[in-house]
Amino acid sequence: MRGHVGSVRTPANGLRLPASRSFAAAVAIAAVAALLALAAPADAARAAEPGPSIGIVKTVKGEAWVLADGVQTAATPGTPLTKGCVVRTGPAGTIGMTLKDDTVLALGPGSELLFDDFQFAPASGALGLVLGMVRGTLEYVSGAIARLRPESVSIQTPSATLGVRGTRFLLKVAE
Repeated sequence: MRGHVGSVRTPANGLRLPASRSFAAAVAIAAVAALLALAAPADAARAAEPGPSIGIVKTVKGEAWVLADGVQTAATPGTPLTKGCVVRTGPAGTIGMTLKDDTVLALGPGSELLFDDFQFAPASGALGLVLGMVRGTLEYVSGAIARLRPESVSIQTPSATLGVRGTRFLLKVAE
């Protein structure tokens, strides 16, 4: 390069660097590019992972599925439940679930339940459980959320919304 003896223009940004620094700059740019390339797949994988677990499947008889983030998987004991997931049972299937606040749920055959919202952080006062019962049968046993803040628990059906005040009940939603 005329007029710049001992300097190199880096292609990335057009800056002129002393020749002795050009190698170091090239290595630094390559290192940053490599780190960014490594971080991108990890970020994409994290985005594809389901949200934090709000509970787990405890028992399954017959066919049952958990639909989370657009992916339906066969439910087995230990399958995590996440906010926004849908749990379905087949015509002869049943499923038992326990949430992080010790709420116990059981679905009968041909049922569908949506976990609309779940918040369980008693120290910060964030407590809430909202379920959407689409069809079928649900047995519900209250956990800590209903004991600590009963007004923050509700179960929505196609025709009504139930407010739960710390109890055990059976709900049937006809198609």
